[in-house]
Amino acid sequence: MNLKARDHFQRAADERGLLWWLNPLGKLWLRGIARVLELTTRFRGDQLNLTRITDQLVVGGSIPVRAYPRLKAMGVTAVIDLREEARDDEAALRRLGIELLYLPAPDRYAMSQEQLLQGVEWAIERLAGGGQIYAHCKHGVGRGPLMGLAILVAGGYNAGEALRLMRGQRWQAAPNDRQLEALVAFEQTWAAHRVLAEPAEAEPAPR
Repeated sequence: MNLKARDHFQRAADERGLLWWLNPLGKLWLRGIARVLELTTRFRGDQLNLTRITDQLVVGGSIPVRAYPRLKAMGVTAVIDLREEARDDEAALRRLGIELLYLPAPDRYAMSQEQLLQGVEWAIERLAGGGQIYAHCKHGVGRGPLMGLAILVAGGYNAGEALRLMRGQRWQAAPNDRQLEALVAFEQTWAAHRVLAEPAEAEPAPR
């Protein structure tokens, strides 16, 4: 990241109340908290490790194949799997009428800006049709919430607002510094993408 881009990033992070978390002490704290929360997701019994964030967005951790019908019953129509270490059974989901997008990223790391943009565009198309998205990783602490946050940003939230909503609904959501940096960067990525996607204004007809 060049100096100009870094300055823009720091200003954006500061405006959203995220800058402290991106200093060395904040990074250590975030990574430690994420590790602890990963452990808590193992003790849920028969309860699915997921949380509804909005009417159309659900975020969480991995779901066993035998529980796919429960996703269907919740109204989920599309799944974004962010795990590099595993992958959902696409055929089993398809039999239930659920689509799958696989965007793998290493555990405790962020997806690339290209992956976030791909996931958001894919999600928006399905949300516009009344669908429901389930974005998940292994534990539902970092990667899954990051994808959900990117979808919220595309829906009009800034990074800070999206994070407050996410954490207010799902206490296990604790993106680390790498993932928060990716989220703040995605705001700029999405803004630039929207500008490029907007049709140019028609030239006035000659008189």
